[in-house]
Amino acid sequence: SMLTDKPTVSLTGVFGDDSSVKDYYVFVYNRADSTFNTRKVVYERVGKKKVDAKVQIPLFEGMNRVTVFVRDDSGMTTTKSAYVFKK
Repeated sequence: SMLTDKPTVSLTGVFGDDSSVKDYYVFVYNRADSTFNTRKVVYERVGKKKVDAKVQIPLFEGMNRVTVFVRDDSGMTTTKSAYVFKK
């Protein structure tokens, strides 16, 4: 859901690479007026071709950008972002 009044949202996904997923990490970003809040939610080393991930994302009040970073064993990074508004 892109709109919630709950303190967290659940993120689930499957991350894969043809050689090997080195690691993945998730950040949540929020900007309120002139302050910018950032929180690293999870970092996990993987070391295999595929990983099933399930992460609870704590939210700031207002608009939150949740970004997932996935790196392969050669250092190539892929990112995906989604926005969630917490009332």
